[in-house]
Amino acid sequence: RAHNLTSAGLQGVGIGTGAGSSRILANGNWEVNGQGTGFGGADSFYFEQMAYSDSFEAVVRVQSVSGGPLPQVGLMLREGIAANAKFAALAAGAGSSYRADWRLATAGAPGTATPGTFYSYPNAWLGIIRHANRVTLYTSPDGQTWTEDRVVQLTDLSSTVNVGLYVSSGAAGVSTRAVFSNFAIQALVEPAVAAGTSHTLAFKDDGTGWSWGLNSTGQLGDGSTGNRASPVAASGLSEVMTLAAGGGHSLAVTTSGALFAWGNNPYGQVGDGTVSQRNSPTRIGLSDIAIVAAGDNHSLAVKNNGTVWAWGDDSQGQLGDGPPVPRSGAGERNPDGYSDGG
Repeated sequence: RAHNLTSAGLQGVGIGTGAGSSRILANGNWEVNGQGTGFGGADSFYFEQMAYSDSFEAVVRVQSVSGGPLPQVGLMLREGIAANAKFAALAAGAGSSYRADWRLATAGAPGTATPGTFYSYPNAWLGIIRHANRVTLYTSPDGQTWTEDRVVQLTDLSSTVNVGLYVSSGAAGVSTRAVFSNFAIQALVEPAVAAGTSHTLAFKDDGTGWSWGLNSTGQLGDGSTGNRASPVAASGLSEVMTLAAGGGHSLAVTTSGALFAWGNNPYGQVGDGTVSQRNSPTRIGLSDIAIVAAGDNHSLAVKNNGTVWAWGDDSQGQLGDGPPVPRSGAGERNPDGYSDGG
């Protein structure tokens, strides 16, 4: 995924009173010089950015940082280039520290936090994953193994945002020099439709969940067991980000990372700790979910930290956690050998 910044298609812009410049170095790395006080009521920094739509993952490697009284050098997602726009950002500084910053709503007060372990230059890798309004910030020592440092839930974020590299020096008229490499961005394609044995699921752009087909075990989630020849809304389900359909059960994940399941449940495939059929979406006890999948009678989920979880029918060892035993509770078992896979 990583590529030389010469082909990144980024364009430089000063945010607020910020200013700066950039150039390609002989080794293909990118030098960015920026001035500005950083984040406040009106932000001030230099931003090398591009417009990008829908869900995506972006990464960059910070090689070095120098100059300025309080430098911030990093990766940012921003709704436009206004000085008071909503944003989420992760930066490295001249010292051994990271910093996360955000503004949840336009013209709102910015927030800040200091993530954990710092990875020394030239191996300070930064990552951003955007799912709808949810932005997750990551750090890495090698671009392969990632640590989740902050989840930022923005308000009504536009489909198209500006994403790229930013540099602030901590003062007007004083420059910070940063050297970046390995910038990459890619779309995250999330299923908007899913098909089970005899039922179908879909979600609309507004985040509502819909279903149709066989409903003998409540797999449509409309509170009934009546078959539907046309789409009906799944009861109480909103902000859907991705979904999966099993043999007679269904799974959905919302933009907050919450997991919901419903339908057939004799093997505990719904994951609510019971074997009772559920005719409406039921909140399951796992959080921070990124991806789900469903077999005939078992379910799988991947959390944002890379761990894989499984529950339901295990007659053929499909849960991957050792000897075959049915599991009725999502989160009761973390399959051996599947953690922090990246």
